[in-house]
Amino acid sequence: MGALMDLSYWECQALQSLGAMGSDRYADQPGLAWCPFDKNRDGFIYGKSCGVVVIERADFAAMRRVKPYAVFTGWAIGMDGNRNSDPSYDGEFE
Repeated sequence: MGALMDLSYWECQALQSLGAMGSDRYADQPGLAWCPFDKNRDGFIYGKSCGVVVIERADFAAMRRVKPYAVFTGWAIGMDGNRNSDPSYDGEFE
């Protein structure tokens, strides 16, 4: 799995026209583009990323003789089942 949505060509053009998305000026140095109070700021540089967490049972890790980085002591999840941009407070509260 990766990023859920991608920007279309038109969305990228709109953000660039508004001055929100950076130009090619800082394409090779994106950290310089978004300094908010700098007079040379140039919006943000669009990019995507994702992360992965690998979870292994403790007995399997012990068989491999590896030391875990962390241990789950409990977990919970609360979702509304709505992927739209109109979150439901009541659905998330339950």
